[in-house]
Amino acid sequence: MARVLIIGGGFAGLAAAGRLSGPAAHGRFQVTLADRRDTHQFLPVLPDLVGRDIRPEDVQYPLAEAAHAYGFRFVPEAVKSVDLGGRTAVTDSGATLPFDFLLVASGSESDFHGREDCRGQALTLHSVADVLALRAAARDERTAAMVVAGGGYTGVEGATNLWRAARGRESPLRIVIVETGAALCAALPPRFQAYIGRNVRSLGIEVRTGTAVAEVSGGTVQLSSGESLDRARLLWAAGVCTSALVRALPAEKTPNGRLLVDESLRFAPGCFAAGDAAAFRRDGQPLRMGVQFSLSEGAAAADNIRRAAEGRPLRGFRPFDPGYLVPMANGRACGKVLGAGLRGRLPMALHYAMCLLRLRGMGRRWGLLRSLLRRE
Repeated sequence: MARVLIIGGGFAGLAAAGRLSGPAAHGRFQVTLADRRDTHQFLPVLPDLVGRDIRPEDVQYPLAEAAHAYGFRFVPEAVKSVDLGGRTAVTDSGATLPFDFLLVASGSESDFHGREDCRGQALTLHSVADVLALRAAARDERTAAMVVAGGGYTGVEGATNLWRAARGRESPLRIVIVETGAALCAALPPRFQAYIGRNVRSLGIEVRTGTAVAEVSGGTVQLSSGESLDRARLLWAAGVCTSALVRALPAEKTPNGRLLVDESLRFAPGCFAAGDAAAFRRDGQPLRMGVQFSLSEGAAAADNIRRAAEGRPLRGFRPFDPGYLVPMANGRACGKVLGAGLRGRLPMALHYAMCLLRLRGMGRRWGLLRSLLRRE
């Protein structure tokens, strides 16, 4: 029986674990999934927890429950090191996890670009605990301003949900997006940049382009322009990178630490990567990070692990890109779906429809749907 170690219980890791542990695998693999979190957290709607009263349990899938359902072993610990040659991994507690095949699907985390002063004081959007802390800060009357560092997809979604969270306050909350580039969501086509900019500003959210966070100290956020915001909290949304574990692996990587994989999603013999931890190149560029790619890469990596264990040739990964959407908390979104450019309420409805489809468990789906339909 081949031993498979999966690092990470996100979309890619769970997709692979289910494929290698389910009935179709016929008990040919001993699958271990390790993750420091107890739950799979549904990242696409985490920002909505800031602006809406969504029950945290509706966007979390216990990994122990998944392990029981699919028949894999769950280790609730972080993997701190991997010996690719010796085929072993070591967890935080010192436990050794041997493997014949490895899948790295450990996702991404905030990239503070060396700004340790910000790391120690900033809020982020990477977990349920993160967003609940952010919601509390937005609703706290002692907080006069929220500074969002980064005007990309995450920054825009975070800022608009902060706007929604602050609507019930007695005193107004000042929300400022700080972006070093020339526009919000600068990687998108100009028409989408303009739409996002107009919508964000219509909510009273301030935008500072060509500006960075200069200093954070004692509740004051100083901007590179010289502007100072007192009684302020900082939301960091200025990029992501892979974990220290992934960055330490002896393999070729992108500048933000993603493992460069071949056409079969391998980065070393018997070792695969999927999701945000992997950089699969199409037309010379890594695929963007996204749920659809994580799901399909996790499934494809699992299939190739199965083929490798059986001594069959591996298959090349063929990504399908359904598009992207940038949702905003006032019910507007924009992006491309199957090649069609969309703006307004329809793409927002499509975003939530896909979230409900991908969420695991009917009880969680009904809970999220009730929250989304509730008038607040």
